Amino acid sequence: MGNLPSTCERDGARHGDRGAQSTVRLTGGPLPGPARPALTVLTIPPATGGIAWTAAHKGVFDAVGYGFAGTLLFTVLLVVFLIPELRQPSFHPGLWIFSFPVAASSNFTIRWIHASALRGGPVLTGIVLVGATLALGLLATATLRHRAWRALAG
Repeated sequence: MGNLPSTCERDGARHGDRGAQSTVRLTGGPLPGPARPALTVLTIPPATGGIAWTAAHKGVFDAVGYGFAGTLLFTVLLVVFLIPELRQPSFHPGLWIFSFPVAASSNFTIRWIHASALRGGPVLTGIVLVGATLALGLLATATLRHRAWRALAG
């Protein structure tokens, strides 16, 4: 760990962006390309913890609930920052790792919108639902295309 800054600097310089440096700092070393989407699991603990906390407290948000919301926001922003590192050259079934973070984060976000009684809450809920549905639909479509391509090729 003593040479981590030099590893980060070298890896960042090689890739030309900060996403590489963040990946090295999060994982202790560069991840192989196909493993990089696994970093999206960073969003799962605050999302599932927030869902459980909110359910246990009958949908009422308190300081702990907002703590989960803040942590989820931080991890989602981290994943957004890492998008250049998460991109894959082609589809592979391992990309289904995106499905649970999308579902759990969307679930918790909708619970937060409802509990916060935000003006325009139903519209925001619809936007979150459409976004999650599109993401999962895109993943399903890519899976079917991949399967058809492999069937034709093989």
